Amino acid sequence: MPVWLHPLHSVIDVSRFQPHKLVASSKDPKEDQRSRGEKLQSCLKSLLDSVGAGVGAGVVGSRGSGPKSHDISRSNVVDFVDGEVVTKFSPTGVDFTLPLLCTDVMWTRAASSELQDTELHTHFDRAETEEMPDAKFLIGLAPRWKWMQMAALESFDDPQTDEVWVLCASFQSGTPEMDSFLQAMERSGALRWDIDEQYVFHRQVIGRGSLSLTRRGLLRRSFRGLASLVDEQSHSEEELDSVPCEPAAMKIMKHPDADEEAQSIVNEVRFLAESATHPNIVKLNGTFCVKWRSKSLWLLALELCSGGRLQDHVRVYGQLERASGECASIALLSAVAHLHARRVLHRDIRPQNILLEKLRPVLVNFGNACRFEDASATLLRSRVDGYTAPEIADARLGAQGPASDVFSVAASILFLLTGIEPFGEVKCTQQTLTGNPRLDELAANRLCESTASLLRRLLAWHARKRPTACQACMMLHEEASEEVTELPICEQAMAALSSTLAHAAGGSQSGLASIDEIDDLEELVGDSLSGAVCQTQGVGHALDFEAFRQRAQGFAGPAGGYAEPGHM
Repeated sequence: MPVWLHPLHSVIDVSRFQPHKLVASSKDPKEDQRSRGEKLQSCLKSLLDSVGAGVGAGVVGSRGSGPKSHDISRSNVVDFVDGEVVTKFSPTGVDFTLPLLCTDVMWTRAASSELQDTELHTHFDRAETEEMPDAKFLIGLAPRWKWMQMAALESFDDPQTDEVWVLCASFQSGTPEMDSFLQAMERSGALRWDIDEQYVFHRQVIGRGSLSLTRRGLLRRSFRGLASLVDEQSHSEEELDSVPCEPAAMKIMKHPDADEEAQSIVNEVRFLAESATHPNIVKLNGTFCVKWRSKSLWLLALELCSGGRLQDHVRVYGQLERASGECASIALLSAVAHLHARRVLHRDIRPQNILLEKLRPVLVNFGNACRFEDASATLLRSRVDGYTAPEIADARLGAQGPASDVFSVAASILFLLTGIEPFGEVKCTQQTLTGNPRLDELAANRLCESTASLLRRLLAWHARKRPTACQACMMLHEEASEEVTELPICEQAMAALSSTLAHAAGGSQSGLASIDEIDDLEELVGDSLSGAVCQTQGVGHALDFEAFRQRAQGFAGPAGGYAEPGHM
């Protein structure tokens, strides 16, 4: 991607680049009522005006000058890696890294003549005959993540920072490079300010939450004017064969009134940006900000799941058919294992937070999510019911952690397979399937023996006795029929799990295995690498699950089943 750091960011003390500052419209920053996006746009406009007035592009707003520094800065090509802007090649030896999460972003078109007239070519160029690309766009990035961590509510509207970084880009609007740039922004949790230019909203409300309202949205490029529709040239084969723009679920976040609410909104953006590559975790298509009555509202453009909530589907149509239900169970466990491999806890898994898209389960609502090390943090919307792990209500049973998510997803799986909701007021210390012995026989009759046995283990009363999501996913897949394993939803979920295991092999595996099974998991990860298939390569390739099968049998009980509850 042809993007480089603007020459105004000269190196300070040969150790770091210097940031630019936002332009204030008044001497007192508190009197400036413009949105952060408007300030950023004004900053870019002032850079272009300075260039048009004859000031060199390398010295606009900069304390340093000279053609040598211009060329060196022009050579600071950047790339987008794991949600960060990083220097791809720095002739100065000074690296530059900028997280895109919660970073305000704006861009403006730069006339080629404005930046082309400046003297930027010297003998320090990589080659005398090499043609340097012209800057077609200026991109402004105003980070606020550091301040969001210290004071989420105060930084929500307008963080007290005027730091801004400017990038130059040589791509044109509508090109694959431009699309790649926008995708990097959208999937990294950057805050865009062009919602009205990108989406139109339907009046229909498709979801409500304590902190949000969700409406259906469509990209503006899905619509055409009448003149273009009646034009004969518009009916080309390329246009007829073009992929239609999919609708989106536009989640409009209410303005927070407390730090906990602001942190919940930030968590939603943060963990979706990190984890939404899994087919069973809702995709984040963009994060937007808008000024409304002197306050900032955040909007999330999410994947639209037309099947609605799992809870409503089961109550209206009954439990899922066995093949579809087992496939959905494998997919949900794969999604939870994906989160745990990245040391992320969801902490609010329940049928209300699972959507369906043609029977493909999708995990949503990450407002209560946190890192493993923050698991003791207070839940914003704390509730105790049949989907809540016992240790959350009673700390004597264990600490909150990955096992708590495992309990919640197992209770949700029980509901989608049987239509029976777990009973949340059980007083016994031995966990049964439903928490109500009178319903256990009915639930068991709707499950195959191996699935019922696995669910009893996943719903164990003590956290340390539960298998991990990764282990449970592999065990359930091992016992599934060929009809289930060949379903596209199941193949995609297992391909994602294989990719997760391969990714975990290079880092910490805690979260994929419990404390006393880390050694077994390390061997499992090593065995699985030979059959690891990246999700992006498609699901048509065969996965080598022989290693999975061997490890799953290590957790199995007699006769190929799973350990009986009495042995827990």
